[in-house]
Amino acid sequence: MKALSNTLRAIGQQPVLLQDQVLVLPLGGRILGLAPDHRTNALWTHAALQTESGARHFLDAAGWLNFGGDRAWIAPEVETNFLYPRNSKPVYEVPQSIDPGRYRVSAQDAHSMRLSAAMTVCFNRRPAEVRLLVERAVTCLPESPLAVPADVQFAGYRLQSTLSAAGPIPDGIRPGLWHILQVPGRGKITIPVRPDAQPRAFIGTPAFALAGRRLTCDVLTSKSFKFSVRAGDCLGFMLYLNTVRRPATLVARRFDVHDRAGYADQPYDDPADLGHVQQVYVDDGALGGFGEMEYHTPALASQGPAVLTDTSEVWGFTGAAEHLTVLAEQLLARFGG
Repeated sequence: MKALSNTLRAIGQQPVLLQDQVLVLPLGGRILGLAPDHRTNALWTHAALQTESGARHFLDAAGWLNFGGDRAWIAPEVETNFLYPRNSKPVYEVPQSIDPGRYRVSAQDAHSMRLSAAMTVCFNRRPAEVRLLVERAVTCLPESPLAVPADVQFAGYRLQSTLSAAGPIPDGIRPGLWHILQVPGRGKITIPVRPDAQPRAFIGTPAFALAGRRLTCDVLTSKSFKFSVRAGDCLGFMLYLNTVRRPATLVARRFDVHDRAGYADQPYDDPADLGHVQQVYVDDGALGGFGEMEYHTPALASQGPAVLTDTSEVWGFTGAAEHLTVLAEQLLARFGG
């Protein structure tokens, strides 16, 4: 983890390394590293960041910079990330006001830090603009949620996020936080769901298996896709297991689930289908070959509260594949409903 931190510093960035295990990059407000054994990053980062020359070239590139890690965007995606030129097809574009935005470190100590960014976000289908303030407080967790074998290493963090309106929210505009955590390819994502869950395709043709109360998806494909789970089917937990890497890695994310009516994300082709909370995106390799473990918060609205606060946790483990496979089952049994 220190190697990645040193590389970023060499290209003029100011990463913050918490307890030698959690690496936060103020540029984009990302948690960029999670290293249970102090060396192996359980999260995906762009391959260019492995060397100083590669990182420098990457930083100089035009367009959106996908560093990796755990980031926060503003939902709904169909409003904030699509442009709608007149008489032509929509164009996907990441707004610079959201990513990288203008995050600043507002507090820091040995095991925690807080970042904040003021941003003006365009809702492109309406159209309308909303002034927002995003705050992310990252705190290292002292211990694993479950007992682990002696040769399994743990690191984790609590993420407390706040979204507030810095001005009036126009009628019909519903901004929410959209948390996106990237994991390396060749692993598997598992989502526990309620009986008779019906995942919804958002992008492409999703490749997943639904057996009983478990939804599984390999992070390895020649085609990109994205699917979503609605609030009524969601249990607020998901994990990623990679037994191909050495050491093997396990990443779990736990979050709160609220009433479906509070959520504003929607499929591109069906704006009336609201209430989507939990999502998985798998890249075909064009952007780096990764998976994304995503979840949404409820949204702000013109007639509702002007502030929302969300708390979640991310747990990372490294160790022998057989031990992490058992641990994954234990986590699913305890936190998967």
